[in-house]
Amino acid sequence: MSHALATTLNSVHFNGREFQILAASAGDHIAKHLAKGAFYEEEDLRLLKRHVPRGAVIADIGANIGNHTIFFEKVMLCEKVVVFDVSPVAIRILRANIALNGLRSVDTQFLGLGLSNTRCRGDIKPHATNLGMTSILTEGHKTGNIRLIPGDELLLDERQLDLLKIDVEGGEIEVLLGLTSTIEKFRPIIFVEVSETRSNEFLPWVEASGYRVEDVIQRYPENRNYLLMGKRCAAGTLNSRPYQ
Repeated sequence: MSHALATTLNSVHFNGREFQILAASAGDHIAKHLAKGAFYEEEDLRLLKRHVPRGAVIADIGANIGNHTIFFEKVMLCEKVVVFDVSPVAIRILRANIALNGLRSVDTQFLGLGLSNTRCRGDIKPHATNLGMTSILTEGHKTGNIRLIPGDELLLDERQLDLLKIDVEGGEIEVLLGLTSTIEKFRPIIFVEVSETRSNEFLPWVEASGYRVEDVIQRYPENRNYLLMGKRCAAGTLNSRPYQ
């Protein structure tokens, strides 16, 4: 790790086991939670543990420093985690956490790429006190530093995909639309953070895509985390149609 990158090392406990997680400086929002000795957003992780089977293949879109990634491999015993993030700071800490925790199932080949519904470019918009709230600006950024592509181009050829975890600070609709074929092929469980400003687009997408809202967690006024499961018709086939 570069001396210019300030980090804190936190001991996190879950079900009698201890994990070491590096976070950004002590003033960072996620670091403050990890300092209490528990995984960040542990309520969400416990929910996913109840629904996602052992041996799952997971796409962690917006992996940040790897809090969820560590849980997916070490606690949920997934077979593979494909991680996505665009923040250079978060990526450096994520890679360090992968090594620190001896993770062996994490596919890092797409780190640095952003996901959207079209091929485009954008620029990173950092957040002063929360590394996890880093977002991508695409409007008017045709020559931005970050390349964005539809997730279908990267995930459609996976052997299986059991969970899409999406936390992209306002770009969730574009990410979902860019994964249309992947979602149709695998019908994964979807756990997605949705900004309140995008809920009027998100809920129609859920219905049109043949999913149902299984659970909702809201800890902040500006967003909600939705757990989505595929709906089934009486004959047992999945009911879906294109989102317009």
